Amino acid sequence: MDTGYGFKFLDPTGATYPRRRDGSNEMLYALPRPGEKWGPWMIHPNAAVRDGPSCGPGRYHVMLKLSAVYAPRHWWPWFCQWRGVVGSDSEKVGVTNLRLRRIAPKVLCRALRPPFNWGREAILQRADLSGADLREADLSGADLREAIGLDVSG
Repeated sequence: MDTGYGFKFLDPTGATYPRRRDGSNEMLYALPRPGEKWGPWMIHPNAAVRDGPSCGPGRYHVMLKLSAVYAPRHWWPWFCQWRGVVGSDSEKVGVTNLRLRRIAPKVLCRALRPPFNWGREAILQRADLSGADLREADLSGADLREAIGLDVSG
């Protein structure tokens, strides 16, 4: 499969802060402008060729499920459409092209419940769930360490 959908976890400026080989401190992503559903397609400037691993230089990393395991300290999940796979594993895919779509808070709350069940086995460490409507949310197997505002009472 050379195209698909997944998730990016970015800080409020639209950035991630990996340990980058080029010495830079952040990776900025192109976000949708007001009124747009999707941001523009981003093409990796030094794209890798298909080599198998999901991680490495020349690729954008996309989580296959709702998992903030590699997220920056203050994150928000973004829906991601990708193409140009150069590697993958059970957790994420490395791609040369992607575009992002904002997941509004109400949409995220709805997606955690049936029939979507994005919360099942999700890794939402340090999530700010203040005000989230989690009634009927399927959070079975979810990692909610350090989550704040968690209220599952009816």
